[in-house]
Amino acid sequence: MVHELIHLQLSALPRDLNRRDIEEQVVNKIADALMQFERGDRFHARSQPVVPYRAKPSGPRRAGCGRT
Repeated sequence: MVHELIHLQLSALPRDLNRRDIEEQVVNKIADALMQFERGDRFHARSQPVVPYRAKPSGPRRAGCGRT
């Protein structure tokens, strides 16, 4: 429930639909922090550890595609 409520609060922010995984990681970290604050040592996070974001390398540039 907490997780979904955080999504609602973040919905006002601009989003990159190609990077929804980052939003999910942020929501998980906030939810875990709030639950840890509320329950203390009794809480054990169920979310997955955050994997560092790595930009995908751009492919080879083709002549005539408008890039310089």
